[in-house]
Formats: sequence, C-alpha cells, structure tokens
Amino acid sequence: MKTITALVLALSIHMLNTSNAMADEIMLPGDTAWARATPPGTTTSAIYLTLMNRSPSDISLSAATTEVTDRVELHTHAHQNGVMKMQQVSELKIPANGQAQLKPHGDHIMLFNLASPLKAGETISVELNFTNGVTKTLEIPVLKNPPMSDTKTEQHQHKKDTSTAHQHSHDKSDS
Repeated sequence: MKTITALVLALSIHMLNTSNAMADEIMLPGDTAWARATPPGTTTSAIYLTLMNRSPSDISLSAATTEVTDRVELHTHAHQNGVMKMQQVSELKIPANGQAQLKPHGDHIMLFNLASPLKAGETISVELNFTNGVTKTLEIPVLKNPPMSDTKTEQHQHKKDTSTAHQHSHDKSDS
C-alpha cells in the first residue's frame, strides 16, 4: 500500500513539474498587451500583444475568452484579390524559440458584441489557451493609442486615416 501511495505521490509531483515547465514555455511580456478603446456605440475591438515561445517546438494560441463579450475570435490579415482583408483563423502560431506579435493590421484577437464600450484607463481580464495545454490569464489595459513600442505602426495608420478623413470631409463640403 505504501508503494502505491509513493508512486501516486511521485507521479503527481512529476505532472505538476511538467505542467509548470509547460507554463514557463509561453511568456507574455505585460507591457506589450493592450486592448483598443472604443467610442460609444461601437461593439467591436481588438487585443494586441507579444507572445514568446521558449520551447523547442511550435506552440499556437488556440482560443481566448473575456468577460466583456461572449464572442472572441483569432484573426489575421490576408491578401484576397489584391485587397487586405481580415479573416478568422483557428490558431495563431508562435514559432519554436521565437515570438508572435499580435498588432494592428496583422494577427490579433478580435472582440465582437461588446456589452459596453471599452474605455481608456480600464483593464479587462483575458484568458488565453495554447495548444500545449497551458492557459494564462492576463489583465490587459484598455488604451486609446498603442504603447510606445507600437507607435510607428499606429502613426503610419493615422496618416492614412487622416488623409481618408480629409477626403471624406472634402466630399461632404461639395454636396
């Protein structure tokens, strides 16, 4: 009986150590994670972050959940007939000993049917599930603009948005 108890205890400790080692394979630098603030009436947003894989094998983000909505999808951007389009994917790959950057105009976590607008200064809790069995929960800040590391991407988009907004306002003044 003592042998069985010792075996069960040793197996439990091994499983705990294996689970902890698998959890250590995925790193989530907290300063890169953010969710886009939304104006009133907007029911969609996105989450961006960097995922680091410290294992010798590819791992993928397979799902995400949050209390702010009941519909969360993993998305990427792809060229379709010469146009960049957002599309849902079943997982986002994090290469072995590498990283995946979820960022505007690239891979990201999409939030649909928000219960209420996301306001800058708030935080939302997000649970991430990975193909290696690891689940991680993050408290992600809601920001109007991306953190400083993403400013170049956002500034480029802002220039495109400004020129589009200018064009629209010009069109309206003509009508």
